[in-house]
Amino acid sequence: MWAHQGQPAEVEAIQQIVDAFNKAHEGEIQVQLEIIPASGFAYEDKVKASSAAGRAPDILDVDGPNVASYAYSGILRPLDEFFTEEELANFVPSIIEQGTWDGKLYALGAFNSSLVIFYNKKYFDEAGIKAPESLDEAWTADEFKEVARRLTIPGERWGMDFMMHWGPAEWSTYMASVFIWSNGGKLIADDGSRATGYLNSPEAVEAMKWFQSFFTEGLATASPGPQDFVDGKAAMMINGPWYIATLKQAEGLDWGVMPLPYFKKKVSPSGSWAWGITQQSKHPEAAAKVLKWLVGTDTGVIPMVKANDMPPATWDAYEKLPEYQELPKRIFMEQVQKTAVARPVTPAYPMLTTKFA
Repeated sequence: MWAHQGQPAEVEAIQQIVDAFNKAHEGEIQVQLEIIPASGFAYEDKVKASSAAGRAPDILDVDGPNVASYAYSGILRPLDEFFTEEELANFVPSIIEQGTWDGKLYALGAFNSSLVIFYNKKYFDEAGIKAPESLDEAWTADEFKEVARRLTIPGERWGMDFMMHWGPAEWSTYMASVFIWSNGGKLIADDGSRATGYLNSPEAVEAMKWFQSFFTEGLATASPGPQDFVDGKAAMMINGPWYIATLKQAEGLDWGVMPLPYFKKKVSPSGSWAWGITQQSKHPEAAAKVLKWLVGTDTGVIPMVKANDMPPATWDAYEKLPEYQELPKRIFMEQVQKTAVARPVTPAYPMLTTKFA
C-alpha cells in the first residue's frame, strides 16, 4: 500500500490507522505501508513508472483530479462490486463525484477539502465591518470586492491575499475555478472533449476579469510573501482547513472565517486524496477490506480528520464531531454539504489544469 507524504500529522495518522487494521486482522491480512515523497510530481511519476513496469502496489493513494486519468490508463480497477448502495450513500456527493469516471467508481477518500475566506478580526472591527458567519449570509462578488477595497492601505496592507506564491500550479485551478462555476461557467465540456468555448465563455471571462481586477486595482498582489496574512500585511486570505494549524500558532492574530463570495450561485471547490485498488492487485478482495477500513467513519475518517483538520468525507462523521457545529469548522461543513463541486473528471485533467494555471 502506497500513501503520499503529506504533513507529519497525516503520515503519523495513516500509520496508526494501518497498525490498527493489522492488529484487528492478525493472521488474516497484513498491510505494508510505504510513504512516497510527493514534492512536485514525484509521487505521480513513481505511480506511472511502477504501473508500467508491473510493480504497482495493491492500494494507491490518489489525488482526486487524477482518478479519471489513472482509471483511463488502466492503473485503477472499479470498486463498485465491493460497496453497497447503503455504504456509498454515507459519503458526501462530491467525494463520489471525484472518484467516478465513465459510470464506475474508482476511488474513495476519507476526507474532503474546501476553501474559505480567513479574515483579520482586528482590521474588520476597526473598519466597522461585520463578516458573514454562515453560508446564508455569504457576500456577493461585488460586496466582497468592495470590502477588500475598504481594507486596503496602499503601501502598507493588501485587502486580499489569493496565495499566488503557490502558483502557477494545481492551486491556481483549485482556487480560481470556483469563481467561474459560481458565474455559471465551466472549465471543459461535460464529456471532457474540449475546453474551447468553455474556458473562454462570457461567464468564464467575466469571472476571471473580476479576479484580475484585484491585482490591477491594487487590492491584492501577484507576488505575496508566504505569510502576508499572518504578518498582518493582508486583511483577508483565501485558504483551506490545512492552514488552521498555522494560524493557531500565530501569536496575537485574532482571525475568523467566512464563506466564499459568489456571483450567480454559491459554489465551493472540493476533492482531495482518495484510495483506490490497482488493476495489478493479486488480492483485490483483501485490498477492498483494507480500503473499507481506511474510509470507515470510525476506523479511518475520524482519526485522519483529527490529524489534518480537513472536512470528513462521510455524513455521519459530522454528527460525531461536535466541532463542526461551531465556527470556524461549521463553514467548511456547510460548504462541503451544500455547495461543493468536484474538479472536472476527465483523463485530460492534467493537461487542463496546466493550461488553466
